[in-house]
Amino acid sequence: MFFMRKFAIFLLIYLLACHVSLEEVHAEEYKQHDAKDKEQVVDQFVLAILNDEVRNAVNDYYKKDTVIQFDWQAKDYNVVEMKQWKKGNELGHSFLISLTVLPYDNNKSSQLGIDTITFGISPQSLNTQKNNKSLASTEVELLDYKHREAVYKGS
Repeated sequence: MFFMRKFAIFLLIYLLACHVSLEEVHAEEYKQHDAKDKEQVVDQFVLAILNDEVRNAVNDYYKKDTVIQFDWQAKDYNVVEMKQWKKGNELGHSFLISLTVLPYDNNKSSQLGIDTITFGISPQSLNTQKNNKSLASTEVELLDYKHREAVYKGS
């Protein structure tokens, strides 16, 4: 009987030790995105990925070294529009991505225009390197650059 009591106490202490953690762990609440938030997240991702391509296209169009960062925060138009290849709607690329940007001249602090730049995106392959990082090889082609003059509202 003494052995069983000692075994029960040992078992209880063992179970408590296994289930009690000395460190506190706090989980952050997972943010659920609504449709508008999801669209903004995707837009920011696309803008980050294509930032160098956009900068090159704008510099090629304006032929100025004074063009500075673009305004992405638009309330009255979609900054990023995407189309995907579907049967019967052959695009020549897997995706077409059009970005509307507002480039500014740093010397004049003025908006140069409202430009819509369209890129054709074609994923080529998925390569796995030695460290198991996957890198997508993607072809990006500038398809169209449309410039509109900036409309200034009188004050």
